[in-house]
Formats: sequence, C-alpha cells, structure tokens
Amino acid sequence: MTIRTLAALVLGALAATPALACEQWDLSGEKTIIQANDIVVIAKLEQTGQTLSGRAHYTARSLPEREGEWPVNGELRGVVEGDIVKFRVSWEADYYSDTSGLSLGDRMTWRSTGIYEGEITADGAVSGQHFDIKDASNRIGWRLLESAQCAGGATESAPAETIAPGMEDNTDRTGYDYRSFFLGKREPELCRSACLNDGDKCKAWTYVRPGVQGEKAVCYLKDKTPATSANTCCISGVPPKKSDAYREDGGFAKDTPDKSSAARESGGFAENITAGMENNTDRPGSDYNRFVLTVADPKNCQTACNADQGCAAWTYVRPGVQQKEAVCYVKRPAPAPVSNTCCISGKKALNPAAVRQQ
Repeated sequence: MTIRTLAALVLGALAATPALACEQWDLSGEKTIIQANDIVVIAKLEQTGQTLSGRAHYTARSLPEREGEWPVNGELRGVVEGDIVKFRVSWEADYYSDTSGLSLGDRMTWRSTGIYEGEITADGAVSGQHFDIKDASNRIGWRLLESAQCAGGATESAPAETIAPGMEDNTDRTGYDYRSFFLGKREPELCRSACLNDGDKCKAWTYVRPGVQGEKAVCYLKDKTPATSANTCCISGVPPKKSDAYREDGGFAKDTPDKSSAARESGGFAENITAGMENNTDRPGSDYNRFVLTVADPKNCQTACNADQGCAAWTYVRPGVQQKEAVCYVKRPAPAPVSNTCCISGKKALNPAAVRQQ
C-alpha cells in the first residue's frame, strides 16, 4: 500500500470532496533551482503549452585547470507533461587556464549538458533529480524554491492503483512480449495474476496505465525477464520463486521464513514490508543524514524519518549491499524513486501516528 493509499484510508472521513489535480502546470517566470550539492541556479523560463524554454545561470566554484568562481550560462529546453517536468540545460563558461601563475593563460571554454527530471505535487511543489548527460549514474536532488502555477482547469484525479508487495511501481520492463491484452479495470493485480496463471512460460509482466497506450490499461506478458527502467507509465514485476517467496492474497507473506539469500543476515526472515514502503526501490540523492541499523528492519528507518521534522523521504539499504549491516538514509527534499533490489524506500507519512499504530 502506498502513502497515498494510506492517507486516503486514514483521512477519508475528513475529505468532503475528491482530490483535484491540475491539467496543465505553468513554470514560466524567474525560478530558483536549489541543488543538493549547494549550487543555486537562476532560470528565466517561458512556457507555451507544454514546451519550456529559457536561459539559466549559476556561479561555479571551480572549473578544469582553474580554481575560483566563474559564471556559467546555459540555454534551457524542456517539457511539462501532467505532473512530470523534464528539461536540459546546455551549460557553457569561458575562462582562462592559469598554467604559469604569472598570466591568465589560454582562453578556455567549458561545456556540459545537465538533465533535470522531476515531479509536481498537488500543491505545486517541484522537485526531482539532476545529472550530467555524460554521467547518468551520479544523480543529485533538486527542488524549485517557487511553486508551479495551475494554468489549466482542475479535473478529478483517477484513483491510484493498489501497489501490492512485490510490484515495481513506476517501472517498465521493455521487450520479450509474447502476449498483450487490454484490461477492463485499473488493477495491476489482473496482469500479475495472468502471468502467474501462465506458469513457467511467463517470466515477467508489465501493466501500462490507462491513457498511455489508449483509454484502457494494457497488460504485457513476457517469456524472458527484461531489465527494469524507471518510467511512470507502468507497473511491472516478476513471478515469485517458490523456493524463496510465499504467495498469499494481495502479495507476499511478510513473516514467513525466507530461505533465499535475500534474507542475508537480517535474522533469517524476509523484511516486514508495510504500508508506505516502496519495496525494491531506491531514492538516490538529497541525503542529509546516514546511520547504520543494528537491527535490519526497514520500519526503523521509516520511523526515524517520520520522527524528524526535516525529513521528506528515506531509503533503507539492505544488509550486505554497502556493508554487513543495514543502512538508513534520510532525505530532504524527496528524490524520485528508482527501481533497485538493493533497497526499500518511502516518503514521510502524512499521518505518522497512523503508521506507528500498525
């Protein structure tokens, strides 16, 4: 169960009307991008429909062959599609190499392309991850100081799918399709069940959300296991192995012995995946604190975030991934989720007291 589903259950009695979402967000105007590496970017944006354009600049603390502060400028191009914002900035800076210490040296030009990907929340807050196009693995959190404005009409948002344990939310597994069909309901469990019913033939499945490839959801069954890729279009998964997982209604058993290596040194039992936890999910970047857990339980990491006023999200790294013990990272702002079996993550609970009572 996701945080969004939990909040709906806890606060349902208080909600007089369904939640509304903006059809078209507007990011035009002067915006301040605050990066987790302490760089502050000033951008002047124009938006026509979904298309973003503009200029951006920041002050670099150092450049190749030259220490000191240097102005960096760039052209910005991107899109705002629903709650997703993506743009790239072609950075460029002119500077002088100082090789002798007696003169400015040769005139040099430094160039780089920054990729920014993020999400817009219902109240207009914008945050995400940034990386250099030449090093996509090194991701840094970012957020806008200003809120996005709703430029289009508000419409009733569709109910969120139920993400059962073992499902890979916002994840695509592309390729190796042997069968596809439309689903009459917005339920990824129908796609997973179809894969399980095909026995050994089905190695993986992907549920494509309504509105991506048509009005209805689409299910793809696969005869091999494709690699995962982060994509809000989809929910994916692989069938559990009988040797290391236990099926039950709604997902996987939580407290039964896990005989696989996934249990590692966490006491010989599978982790207790509860409401608000994103199984097999990392949220890289935006860390402001890290600590080792003497007891390998993701709930300890979730509880630490809920108790910290400044925490927006958390990631529990399983034992044996970074070191023998489990590790907890608390984050601000909340970085985007990425499918990865290393970790369990989540956002801060809207009602931490409700989580503690489980």
